[in-house]
Amino acid sequence: MKKKRNNNEELNFWQPASDMFSALLLILMLVILLLGLYLVHIPEYDQPDPWEGDSFADGYDGGETASPSPSPTMFFWFPDGGGNGGGGETPHPTFVGIASPTISASPTPTVSPTPDLPGSGGGTGGGDGGGNGEGEGPGVEPDAGMKSAVYVMLVDAETNRTIKEANVEFELYGLNHALQILNTYYPQRITYRTYETTEDGTFYFPEKLIWGEYELHELTDPEGYDAAENVPFVLDAMYDWPEPLVVRVPVSPSRNIVRVQMADALTGLPVGGGTFDVVAAESIVTADGTLRYRTGQVAGEIICDETGYGESEEIYLGSYYLRQKDIPEYYAGLLEKIDVTVEKKSRVQPELLHIACDRTVINGKVTDELYTFRGIGNASYRAIPSRGVGDPIEVTTNNSGAFVLDELQKGVTYRIRQIEPVSGYQPDTQDYAVTVSADGRINGEASVELAMTNR
Repeated sequence: MKKKRNNNEELNFWQPASDMFSALLLILMLVILLLGLYLVHIPEYDQPDPWEGDSFADGYDGGETASPSPSPTMFFWFPDGGGNGGGGETPHPTFVGIASPTISASPTPTVSPTPDLPGSGGGTGGGDGGGNGEGEGPGVEPDAGMKSAVYVMLVDAETNRTIKEANVEFELYGLNHALQILNTYYPQRITYRTYETTEDGTFYFPEKLIWGEYELHELTDPEGYDAAENVPFVLDAMYDWPEPLVVRVPVSPSRNIVRVQMADALTGLPVGGGTFDVVAAESIVTADGTLRYRTGQVAGEIICDETGYGESEEIYLGSYYLRQKDIPEYYAGLLEKIDVTVEKKSRVQPELLHIACDRTVINGKVTDELYTFRGIGNASYRAIPSRGVGDPIEVTTNNSGAFVLDELQKGVTYRIRQIEPVSGYQPDTQDYAVTVSADGRINGEASVELAMTNR
C-alpha cells in the first residue's frame, strides 16, 4: 500500500543530487580501473604489415637496380635494429613514417626536418634478422637507430680536385665486411648493391645510413687513374641532406715508364751510354682538369747504361717523343724523334723501344791512278785531329786498298795524309780534311767515302 507523505514532514531537496554524484564517482572509478588494467597489459604490437608479408627483413627479392635517388614519403615496417637481410627472426618490428626529400635546383638535395627514426633504414643495420640480404651476418652495429646522410666525392689524390667522371662504381661494406644493400620503395622497390658516380664524379647514398663504421670499395677505375684503396669512414654524428657527411675517395693519376735499348745498326751489338729527354707531344691533362705538361715540355729523362738499356722515371699517361740529349761516343746522333705513348700499367712491362745507332765512319779507298779498279794494299795513312784533341789515328789499307776510321771525336776536323809509300808507287801528297760535327755527322751523314790514288 502506497505510503502517504505526512504534510507536516519536511521535504529534502539535496537527496537526488547526492545520489547522482555517487553514481558519477562510481563510473569514474570504474574507468580508472579499466585504464590501469590496459596499461599493465599492452600487446607487443598489432600493427598490420603494410606490404602484406613482404617486410624489409625479407631480403633482396630481385628488385630492379638503378641509380641512387632519395626516396619520397613512405611507411616502412622494420624489425628492431634495422637490416634488410634474412637469416633470422626479429620478434619486435617497428612501424615508422619517413619524410620524402625534395631535390632542389642545386646539386645538394634537401629534405623536410623530420629526422629518420630508429629502424627506418634498409640494409645498413644488424640485428638478429639483419645482414645484407644474403645471410652474411650483421652489417653495421646501430647506435640507437641514429642515421645520417652521406655524400661521396671522387678526387685526385695529388690536387684534391673532383674527378668529373660518371659510372665509377663502388660497393659499401659494414662490420665484419658485410656487403650493405640499400632500398627505395617509391614509386617501386629498387635494391642497390652498387653505387655509381654521376657526371660530376659524386653521388649520394639513396638513403641515410645507420651510425657505425663503413668502408667504400671501388669496383671500376676512373680513366687515367689507378685503383683506389678502400676508404673507411665512421658515422657518429647527425648529418642531414642539406649538409651530409662528405666522404672523399682519393685516387692517384696513373703513371708509367718509357724503356729503350740502344744497339749498333750494323752489328746489333749493344751501344752503351747516351741520354734522352722525354718531351710532351701534346698538353697532358688529367681527368681532374689539371695541366700536367705543356706541349714541348720535358717530362722526364732516360739515361742508358753500358749495355745500352735505359728507362725514364714514371710520368703521366699521354703522347710523348724522345729527343736525344747525349750521343754515345763514336756514334752519330739520331735525325728523327721517336714517338712513344705512355699507357696505364699492366701485368707486363711497357714496350721496349729498340733504337738503332749509326757509327761515325770515314771509309777510305786507295787505288791505282791509272787503273782505278785496282786497289793498293799496305798503304799507311794518319788522321790528325785539329786543336790537339786526342791522339793521331794510323791505319793501313787491306788487300783491296780500303781502310776504316771509326773512332772519331765529335766537333773535330781530321787531316788525313799518307805517311809511307807503297813499293812501286809514288805517295799521295794531298791532305784530306774531314770535319765531324757536334752530333757526330759528316756533312749531315753518319759516314763519308774518301777516294785516294797512288801513281
